[in-house]
Amino acid sequence: MKNIVFVILLAFAGVSFGQTVFSGIITENTWWTASNSPYILTNDVVIAPDARLVIEPGVTVLVERPTRIPEGIQQIDQLDSFTVSIKVYGAIYALGTPTNPIIFRGQDVKTENINTHWFGIFINSRRTQEITIGYAIISSAANGIWVKNGRPMIRNTLFEFNNTGLRIENRADVRAIHNIFSKNFLAGVRVLESNPFIFNSIFVDNNTIGLWGDGKAKIDLRNNLFFNNGRNFSSTDPLFGIKSRVNANGDSTDFAGNMIADPIFVGSVREASMRAAGRPERIPASQIIMNEINDNRRLYFLSPFSPAIDAGVSDRMFREPDGSLPDLGIWGGAEIIRF
Repeated sequence: MKNIVFVILLAFAGVSFGQTVFSGIITENTWWTASNSPYILTNDVVIAPDARLVIEPGVTVLVERPTRIPEGIQQIDQLDSFTVSIKVYGAIYALGTPTNPIIFRGQDVKTENINTHWFGIFINSRRTQEITIGYAIISSAANGIWVKNGRPMIRNTLFEFNNTGLRIENRADVRAIHNIFSKNFLAGVRVLESNPFIFNSIFVDNNTIGLWGDGKAKIDLRNNLFFNNGRNFSSTDPLFGIKSRVNANGDSTDFAGNMIADPIFVGSVREASMRAAGRPERIPASQIIMNEINDNRRLYFLSPFSPAIDAGVSDRMFREPDGSLPDLGIWGGAEIIRF
């Protein structure tokens, strides 16, 4: 079948302008713009090896159930045949901003299985320096992002209400920095035969496992925080999570700087109790962003009492714009990170 890109701008009665229905194979460099958002995916989207998809800040991608098994698009597994996926064999650059994130979610998760409404973003590409996903929110997928090949940068992204937040396998060298994995059903991160970098992230309230390895993967896991997961670790380095030293803030960590502690988010019961007890406050880097957004939703802002403040990897490339140590989670870190 000839490769095609199928795009319809909805401009008929009953549907507002600025919505875009999209499915098919992207064979040339393509931009998804905020002015044409939301993008409604009715079937699989494939980025061909020679193509690149750029997604602007503020774009929302809403994924529907497929109307049919698409012709000319190989399905990854049986689940993929019944759900919509974004398959990246070329390049993708989806970098939002703290106040204008890129959102990927199911179209109607209220009436569907919230953890597997769509398949997720599948990355199998050798264009390793051309794949970046950041300042994004990914939810209601079987695998929020599944990396089978390559060295993508995945940063400042919230993985919430997926079956698995981030799946890494087949020697993929993922660089996952300043992410939050929360309320995923099976695992926040699943690692198989790969050696990813996972720095400055928060694993909280995942139903079964926070970080799930295969007993063989060598995971470079540094300065992360784990709390209230079914299990924090499974089939990983047995020393992960075992307190053996303290960090610059005086908090207990394991040998790699990882903490087992309540992250203490804004609006939490723990924050109220700390304030009532008169505990000293720190200033999180997200304070300015929080004031800008002024949003009442729970957006995982760090409380001034959080142990995640100034708890990140101290290397200069990760520091806050003012030069201070990075906070953990989606609001922390440098504007530009280069490995």
